[in-house]
Amino acid sequence: MTTTKSTKIGSGDLCDDLVTIKPGDPSINLYCFFFNSGDISDQYRDIAYALPGRVRVLGIGRPGCKYFCTIEDYALDAAERIGRVQKEGPFYLTGFCFGGLIALKTALILEKRGYQVSCCLIDIPYHRKRFRYYLEYGLYFYLVRNRWLYSRLKPKVRTKLRRYAKRYNYKTLWKKDFYFKGPCVIFLGEHMVYRDSYKGYEQNLAGHFQNVDLFFLEDHHHDMLCQPGSSRVAEAISQWFY
Repeated sequence: MTTTKSTKIGSGDLCDDLVTIKPGDPSINLYCFFFNSGDISDQYRDIAYALPGRVRVLGIGRPGCKYFCTIEDYALDAAERIGRVQKEGPFYLTGFCFGGLIALKTALILEKRGYQVSCCLIDIPYHRKRFRYYLEYGLYFYLVRNRWLYSRLKPKVRTKLRRYAKRYNYKTLWKKDFYFKGPCVIFLGEHMVYRDSYKGYEQNLAGHFQNVDLFFLEDHHHDMLCQPGSSRVAEAISQWFY
């Protein structure tokens, strides 16, 4: 199933584009979130087909956005799209890398609306507070959010600004006050330990999650979407449907 519908969210015009990765029962949906411009069906295929047959897997692809869109903008858009497909919970979400941050923010929005939500986050980094994130990247973030100024910059400059503003957005997400009550599973790959993210998660998960399981896989970043990493992820997600 693929639908198209435009809506106004946050900074830009976002476009509805849910993609069926694996068919199944329309009342049991797992929503997978985009993380780059690749084919979302291929990205989550191994995980999708390792899940119980009755689970339908839908991909939330990259929406169109004329201006810079924040994680919050994407999450609001995703929550509305999910609501048009499924009117009541429980909701099951998963996301890899940047898509995991959008999945988490969407889960928080749905939970705040009173729904039961489960969330699986795959290889998303934890970032400690560093002053330059707020000073340097924060300046870029302000510039891209200023539409009048942004529209007058050259395309190459806008691309660079968006890249650094995106870093500010996801590096500071963890410093905001949030608390997710639903079941959550977090998988971290080998490079996250090298970047000291694993220690950050261990020390701070209790402050953000009520019911969370943290797993470390000896896989590189993108390998976590393939075998054998995808089987471990699918095994954890499958527990939600038993």
